[in-house]
Amino acid sequence: MIVSQVLASAVSLIDIAMLGRLGPSALAAVGYVTQFFWLAQAVLMAIGVAGVALIAPETPRARARRSEAACSSRSASRRRSRRWCSRSRASGSAC
Repeated sequence: MIVSQVLASAVSLIDIAMLGRLGPSALAAVGYVTQFFWLAQAVLMAIGVAGVALIAPETPRARARRSEAACSSRSASRRRSRRWCSRSRASGSAC
């Protein structure tokens, strides 16, 4: 992330150096557009940080707890289906 920031700054400085030869109006245009570039980059970085904050609670421990809960509910449903099968067999119908 730090490298990308340094490279983005380098691109801006190179743009300024190249367009500085064209005149003050071109240099002012680059300075104006650079502000929007940094604003867009800040918004995208904020979205990335928010995404990390949303993903962070999904730790391996939480995943293990959720899978244990799913397995216990599946085994409970299997027990219920076995009881239903044993009742249906006793009544003579196929399971």
